[in-house]
Amino acid sequence: MSRDFTSTSPSHVRAAPAPDHFQHDLIVSAYKESPFLAECIESLLNQDSPRSRVLICTSTPTAHILDAGRHYGVPVLVSPRPSGIASDWNFALESAESDFVTICHQDDVYLPDYSKSMLAAMERSPDVLIGICGNTEHTASGPREIQLNLRIKRYLLRRAFGSTVIQDTSRVRRRLLSLGNPVCCPGVIFNRRLIPDFRFSSDFKSNLDWDAWDRISTYRGKITYLAAPFVSHRVHEGSETSAAIADNTRLREDYAMFRRYWPDPVCRLILSFYRRSYVGNQAA
Repeated sequence: MSRDFTSTSPSHVRAAPAPDHFQHDLIVSAYKESPFLAECIESLLNQDSPRSRVLICTSTPTAHILDAGRHYGVPVLVSPRPSGIASDWNFALESAESDFVTICHQDDVYLPDYSKSMLAAMERSPDVLIGICGNTEHTASGPREIQLNLRIKRYLLRRAFGSTVIQDTSRVRRRLLSLGNPVCCPGVIFNRRLIPDFRFSSDFKSNLDWDAWDRISTYRGKITYLAAPFVSHRVHEGSETSAAIADNTRLREDYAMFRRYWPDPVCRLILSFYRRSYVGNQAA
């Protein structure tokens, strides 16, 4: 059900800073009529950082999305290209004007110190390509206990980064990605100054983020990681991830990605264990 934005007031939302102070664009990639869009926008407008601003990008400018933009005073930018995840995310990157950009997922919620903490991490070194943070999960019932897939992701991140916060070797990056994609995509912050021409690949529907981290791992520069869970990922049956699991798109694309790192027998063995974590994406 769409939210009636005319019946509520955004008076509790923090006032936006002056435009010349912006250094971090928080861009919501909105699609059709997510009932969780308002909660996502409010979490972004209430960031503690005075240097962040919120935008909405969409290729499906429904009344629901346009009303949300008017209600919260957030600009809505409409893509001229056909709808698609890669196309929509690339339009969001192209629409950014700040040095740093996060492509925010419309169903997720961001803690108030997300932007401030990620900006501080990115600014520790001038050659940081992207920043990664931890995440929690929630459903319609509220926060949920850590599921198997999230346990696996946290293990892989610890395995790759250990006790350090910045990594700059290809060996570490391949170790990070060779056993799966542990990166919380909506929590990633991009440094546009260092990767201005990077674009997501339309060859993938589910694993376009895993493919992105794999390609970015070949760039010269560093990756910074904060284990703190600054993003709460919403798990629900209507999500793109749930749909990809249901029609086996996720399975096919996981296999294609594992083949980049392993010979086929090893790839199939890893996948036989990895696919068991799919059940963790079921809302409960």
